[in-house]
Amino acid sequence: MVELGYRWVRRAWGQGLVTEGSQVLLEHVFRDRSASRVIAKTYEHNAGSIRVMEKIGMRLVGTFKYSAQDQALADTAYHESSKIWSGNDVEYAIDRTAWSDRRGI
Repeated sequence: MVELGYRWVRRAWGQGLVTEGSQVLLEHVFRDRSASRVIAKTYEHNAGSIRVMEKIGMRLVGTFKYSAQDQALADTAYHESSKIWSGNDVEYAIDRTAWSDRRGI
């Protein structure tokens, strides 16, 4: 399994760069790395990231809540303060079969 993640400065938002880069990543991991599944997580109200995940074929697989301890231990956690997000997080995924079907492979 591979986890997709990205962080862009605000001035780069809305230009299609994350969608395009994410599609290239899927191509790489499913063709060259033989991955079976790619996941991505975001905050439940992060409409931009959710839209990117949906555009590249990912589907919602679950909702969860990080605790402050979980967030502190996560090797990909990024936070500018000790304030913990009060909402839920969501996980999206796509597997090799769904990706191949979308690509007509």
